[in-house]
Amino acid sequence: MKNTQRNHDHRHTHILHAPERLVYHRTVQTPGIYTGATPDKFKQHIMQAFSLIKDKEPEHQIVILKSWNEWGEGNYVEPDQEFGHGWLDAVYKAINNK
Repeated sequence: MKNTQRNHDHRHTHILHAPERLVYHRTVQTPGIYTGATPDKFKQHIMQAFSLIKDKEPEHQIVILKSWNEWGEGNYVEPDQEFGHGWLDAVYKAINNK
């Protein structure tokens, strides 16, 4: 018999890039200081987020990128001097499974 039970957890999955900054958000269970972020690690983080939502109903397969340009908080994916377009490339590669 095929299991047709679906994951009905309607919370949304968040991904973030936060090198060397204190991160606290009401959706984060354990605040902390995240260091050593790289585009490759960020891509792996995105892939893990995708694996968390794969069994949800299509309308609930949502991943929220937090944040696009929070430079003051150290949480951004825009091009920078250290990695160039690396953060954006990581998003592209994760979405396209490359």
